[in-house]
Amino acid sequence: MMIQIPELYDCVRPPTWASEHQMLVFFMAVLAAGALVFLGYRAYTQYVASRKPYWQVALEELASINLPVTSSWADEKRFYDSLTRVLKWYCGNRYGWFLKSKTDKELVVALIEMGVSEELIATLEAYAGASIQVRFAQDSVSHEQAAADKRSIVSFIERSIPIHS
Repeated sequence: MMIQIPELYDCVRPPTWASEHQMLVFFMAVLAAGALVFLGYRAYTQYVASRKPYWQVALEELASINLPVTSSWADEKRFYDSLTRVLKWYCGNRYGWFLKSKTDKELVVALIEMGVSEELIATLEAYAGASIQVRFAQDSVSHEQAAADKRSIVSFIERSIPIHS
């Protein structure tokens, strides 16, 4: 008995992995996943582009810190605490995370050991002395001294901005 070729092809169907409905659902899921990936990438690139550099954030924070209105120790301490917080945050981002846990004097010493220019260090040394004097010895400083200390930190940040920024 001889099998005829058309009869053989009538019995065998080409394999299909799914019905038309399942294929439609699969392609819709692939399109949705692609759209989510595209939108996620677009949102991420916009976030990165809109993110401010750390030195700009530090300068804005310093601009928002007001000089102590009264000559009370609590106001001056709060003022110097704010300056120190911004300075440590900036130095931690600029020179290394380990600087965030240093005291003012230790910060100056660490920056000297890292090779930061003496010109920049000189702007911080006077500030460090006044900061310790106010925060820990509970001494008072003049309004002009507080303004000069704030200017010295602003000057330090402006002059130590990385070149590639």
